[in-house]
Order: sequence, then C-alpha cells, then structure tokens
Amino acid sequence: MDCRKLEDLELLQGLLSDNPQQSDAAFRCIYQRYASRVHSYCYKIIKDKQIAEDIFQETFIKFYQNVKIEKLKVSLLSFLLRIARNLSLNAIRDEKTKQNIYAMDYRSYSVLEEFANSNLQIIQKAIESLELKYREPLVLRLYDGLDYDEIAEVLDITPENARKSFQGKTTN
Repeated sequence: MDCRKLEDLELLQGLLSDNPQQSDAAFRCIYQRYASRVHSYCYKIIKDKQIAEDIFQETFIKFYQNVKIEKLKVSLLSFLLRIARNLSLNAIRDEKTKQNIYAMDYRSYSVLEEFANSNLQIIQKAIESLELKYREPLVLRLYDGLDYDEIAEVLDITPENARKSFQGKTTN
C-alpha cells in the first residue's frame, strides 16, 4: 500500500476493512503519516520525555480501539490530537505527574547563560511558561499548522475562542 497516494478517508476505510492485512497496512500508513506530529504535540504539552512517550503510544492504541466505534467527523490528525490532548490533561491532573512536569531547578540557570541561549530556546522557554490554556492552541497552530477551526475541534471550544486564545481573551 503506497501511503503517499492515499487520502485520509481512504486510509480510514482501509482501517475499518474486514480484511486484516488491509486494516494493518492502513494503520501503519496513518501511524507513519501522523506519528511525528502527535509525538511532538505530546512532548510540547507535557515536557517530560517519558510521560510524553507513554501518552504518545497510548494515543495510537486508543485511536485504534475507538476509531471503529466513533464516527469520524474531523480530520484524522484532529482526532489523534484530541486523544493526545485528553490523555495529556489526565496526566496533568495527576498531582504526582504535575509536580514532575513543572519541577524546574532555576538555580542551574544564570542570567548570562539564559541570554547566551539561541532565540529558539528562549521562545521555547516562553511557550513552556504559558498556562496550558494558552500553550495548547499555540502549539497546535505553530507546530502542527492547524487552523482555528481545527484547533477549536481539538480543544472542544468555539472557533471564535480559538482565535481569542491568541489574544489572551477566552470565554470558556
């Protein structure tokens, strides 16, 4: 199966096929197409390599288990990112995980070292310091290239609130 020539809808149909070989091939294509973007999202939201890796793997397991049940009304990427988001939020709610995610040793950074970092590192630190409700839409927009409608779908908010999240004005 040549993944590059198939649209998401065709891959989804293949995945839902009764033919196990076709279903497996379609899943491999979906994984190949979206794994790096989902992994990147998980890491940028969680910021703990091991927890992000676990969430990434669980995302594809839950996708495989639930795609057959749920009627897919959004793009495959949006569906995958929504699963990753829900799993990430669950991890953040866990107090032990929350402490690991946000534990930073500020003593190890001097002011001069911080200024010596590249602009990219400074921007990444700034993104990491944002509250989750502002960091999530930014990561989805900058790193995953989603438009406001797709961001709204992943975050379960209105497109208007997705736009407003970039202005710091949400009405959730």
